Parts: sequence; structure tokens; C-alpha cells
Amino acid sequence: MTKDAQVFFSDNKDPVFDAINLMQTAYKTSPAAATPYGLDVLADVAAARFTTRQVPNSDGGPLVIDVFICTNLASFDLTSARAALSAGVFEVRGGNPTAPAALNEPATNPRWGVEPRFAAGWPEATPALTPAQPRYLLFGYPLGSAPTLGLPAADGFTGFEVGTRSSAGTDVDKSQLRVGACILAGEGPSANRLIHANAIIFNESPSFCQALVLAPNTNTTWLASLAHSLTSLIAPKPLFAKAPMHLLDGEFTGGGMGGWSPMGFGAIPVASIVLSIPPGGQPVNSVASNAGTNDSVVVKATINNAPVPGVTITLTIAGNNGTPANAILYPQPQPQGVTAADGTVKVYFSAGKAGGYTITAHGALENGTTQTVTSKLFNIKNP
Repeated sequence: MTKDAQVFFSDNKDPVFDAINLMQTAYKTSPAAATPYGLDVLADVAAARFTTRQVPNSDGGPLVIDVFICTNLASFDLTSARAALSAGVFEVRGGNPTAPAALNEPATNPRWGVEPRFAAGWPEATPALTPAQPRYLLFGYPLGSAPTLGLPAADGFTGFEVGTRSSAGTDVDKSQLRVGACILAGEGPSANRLIHANAIIFNESPSFCQALVLAPNTNTTWLASLAHSLTSLIAPKPLFAKAPMHLLDGEFTGGGMGGWSPMGFGAIPVASIVLSIPPGGQPVNSVASNAGTNDSVVVKATINNAPVPGVTITLTIAGNNGTPANAILYPQPQPQGVTAADGTVKVYFSAGKAGGYTITAHGALENGTTQTVTSKLFNIKNP
């Protein structure tokens, strides 16, 4: 192990060697006893990447595997270790809830990574062990291809693999974590979205993207490229001086997830999103009212037969021949709803005038509008 550490670390007196000695001593008791010190070694590897502590272009994979062999951390393979160390995410988390987002290194366009979803910060590995070991390795690496449900890759970014390794018998609550990439959520006619486990994920803009825009030492090549993505949507103007303010106006692409597997990023052509009214979702005959809750319609949004969450559905009414021709829809100004993870939303409404009507659902996502769907004829009677 010491020889593998000397390959990666540039100074034979680096503090990592003290952690290695402590781990090897604890290992004589048990792998579980060695695990806290092993995670210290992994944290040193993470901190040393792409700094003067690392021998340039050196391979830290064998050292990482040495640590796993001598601890009770769940198994890890050399290929994944090398991929994460050379071009991805490699961080120890769980002991400090306020630790920063875990981002890919070296910085690329787009920047991507993992962060806590909630104010409580980074979750710990659970259940608690004796001795307690809340920490874990968080890793990720880019993929040459990832599932996108037949959609084009968002900004040409295919996606990444991400996972954790904690002590045997423990796990990390993935629902407390958000993954994302610094790709604008809305670009021209497309809506960029995270795709995980063959599902389009409700967009949650990763906060680390705006933090990177504001950071004084942000990589200027990455920032200029990202600024170009946004400013190309509006009137041309200088990129470098104005980029941060423009970028702060935009949301980025990400979301929470319930498990680890490849994370893809797809560009949804909003105009191709299909709206439909599933069986049992049609409006029914009702009475005139301004309550806003007398009737309802269920609308589903799909793209390539996959549900699309986050689509704002707005209703309009038409069809009566009286004067005035159409009823006023309640609640005012227009009944609205947002599609859930299954792509559906139930929008309640009331019509203020008796007659025969149809409801048309209109969809909007980011900068674009979807196709529409019109209900079957239904009748409104006076109370």
C-alpha cells in the first residue's frame, strides 16, 4: 500500500502516510476498526487530486483498492476508481453536513456533480454502527452513452454514473441527494431534463451551478461556454463582461433520485410533447358555478411515450352558442395545474354559464408550448 501511495503522492512525508500507518495498525484488530482510517486515506486522495500533492498524471486507483481490501467498505473495482479519479467525482462525505457539493474534477463543460437536497445537508450512512461510521465514498465518472429515452443529449452531454460505498451493512439515503449538470434547463425550443431509470425527472436546479457562476476563481473557459448557451437565445451581446448576470437568471438541469444508476440528460422538444386525457379523466356534466371546483379534467403529458413532469397545464373553454358565447372559467384568471412524476395532473374548474362546452388543455414547459388536447362535449346546467 505504501508503494502505491508513493506512486500517487508527490511527497513521501505527506500526511496520508500517517493515516496509512494508523489504518494498517487498526487492521490487526479487524477491518471494521481500520475503516475510519481508511476513509481518512480516501479523503486525502480526494483532496490531493490535481494539486501539487499528486504526482502529475499518476494512477491512484491501486491505492484506493488497497484501502477497500483492508476495510469493511463495500467492494469497489479498479476501473471505476480510475475513472472517478481521472475525470469525475471522488469525495468522502457524511461526517460533515455542510461540506461543499461534490463536483467533477478537472472542471469541464458542463460542470456536474452531487449535492444535498435539503437544509440538513449531507446525509450519513445508516444504520449507525459501533463504532459509528457515518462517512462514505461518493464517486462518479462520465459515460460515453446513457439512456435518454430516444431524446438527443442535452447540449451534447451524455451523462454520468454515480454511486456510494459505505461500511458493510449500511447505506446512504439517495432521496436526500440531488444530481445535476450546469446545463440550462430551457434552451430555445427545448427543455433539458435529467433522465434516470428510464424516467424524466422533475427538474430541480442544482445550487452549485449558480455558486460556480458567482465564484471569483470560476474557470473562465467553462463560464464563457455556458454564457454562450444562454446569450445565444437572446440578442447578441458581449459574453465575458455580462455572463454572470445573465446566467443568474437561468435554471439549470438536475433532480433528486431514488437510486444509483446511469444519469442521462435529454433535450425535450417541447412542441412535440403530446397532451392526452386518459380514460376516466374527461369532464362530466355539472352546474354553473364560480366556485372553481365543480368539475375537473385529467391531462397527461408524454414525449416518446414517456411521462413528462413539470408541464404547466392551462384550461380554456369553448362551444356554447349563446351570448356571450363562452362561459367564464373559474378559478380566475385561468384554471392551472402542473404535471407530476407520472406526467398527469387533475385540474379543477367551474363554468359560470349554462351550455354545452369542451375544455382545451394547453401546456407550457420552459420557453415552449406543447401540443393541445380538447375534451369531449359536456353540459353545464343552471343550479
